[in-house]
Amino acid sequence: MGHGSSKTAYSRKEFHCLYPTGFELFFWNRFRTDKVYRLLRSFSPGEILDIGCGCGHIVKFLRDHGLEAEGCELSPDAEPCSPQIAPFYHSGVDACDLPPGKRAKFRTLLLLDVLEHLEKPELFLRSLVEKFPNCRNILVTVPAFMELWNDYADQTHFRRYTDASFDILLEQLPELKKVRSGYFFHSLYPVKLLIKNSEKSNRVKPVFGPVQRMVNSCAYYFFKAEDILLPGSWAGSSLFVLINVKNNAGR
Repeated sequence: MGHGSSKTAYSRKEFHCLYPTGFELFFWNRFRTDKVYRLLRSFSPGEILDIGCGCGHIVKFLRDHGLEAEGCELSPDAEPCSPQIAPFYHSGVDACDLPPGKRAKFRTLLLLDVLEHLEKPELFLRSLVEKFPNCRNILVTVPAFMELWNDYADQTHFRRYTDASFDILLEQLPELKKVRSGYFFHSLYPVKLLIKNSEKSNRVKPVFGPVQRMVNSCAYYFFKAEDILLPGSWAGSSLFVLINVKNNAGR
């Protein structure tokens, strides 16, 4: 992903720990996927590139729901979650190094829990604007609030963000304009604040068996309901920011 982001590429062991079989049913992953889909449906995204897409489960979800999406994952050990998305999945390559014709077709870029891994995210965002000439929108999700920082869960991160601190980042990039933003996973904010000093692992939990499926399904619907009912200005453990690329807005 450029600008020191080669350090963010996962090894084969890390990749399989992050994306075990059944991980997409874990309530956190399931709800974030749904949140991203609903945000994309609020405007006309055109063709979408998910940068840092992991195994491509969000790419698969978006394509299954009628959106034109592809994914790019820096790790050379990355593998697509399904054979059906293999033609739309690019592993072991920096998104900015995709062929020019490929980059030119994308109108919306997804950066889902990517920027927190970068020491200088402003340089990365600027390179995306330069390398994706027809990009109109960038949808970002990041972990929120430094008071939730955990030395285990955040050990590969440089920072957590607030809406205000993200505005400061965008002030360095006059070509970008925030259109909309808000927090989500509201109920996780107090929970993470209480347990941050005792949480010793950030390992993704796969979901197996009917009991785990039922518990995670209930949690998913709970967070979906609170997202609809509570304002995005209320604190949450994650933040989304929808950005407009000014120079490309009319293309």
